[in-house]
Amino acid sequence: MSNRIGKINSNYSDTSKVIADLAGKGNLTAKSIENIGTASAYMSVLTGKSADESAKSFDGITDSVTKWAMETNKQYNWLDVATYNRIHALEEQGKTEEAIAVATGKYSEVMEQRVNDMNEQLKGLSKGWAEFKKE
Repeated sequence: MSNRIGKINSNYSDTSKVIADLAGKGNLTAKSIENIGTASAYMSVLTGKSADESAKSFDGITDSVTKWAMETNKQYNWLDVATYNRIHALEEQGKTEEAIAVATGKYSEVMEQRVNDMNEQLKGLSKGWAEFKKE
């Protein structure tokens, strides 16, 4: 898991630490650990912060997934209504682990798309710069 996730930000030791720390807490499923590790790696690419520092944004997720989702959405605008409703319903049913997996999965998916969008924009800039240098 850490090797696959470490490829995202090319920082395997940082990613390994995030995964070990999350696993050490003992209150997250393997899927949630993978989602948080992946999202943290993508966040480190987007923000320049370490994956370890990015993972801190997931503190408190086990207390209330719905509250965590709403709070992080204020900063990162990642949450859609359908995902919110699903998270809330799962948490209301006492399925906190499933709610965490849904929330972290969506968060990770959005961060991956943002990194991909950023890379596409950078390719365009690079191409434009190369054309400019030719003139």
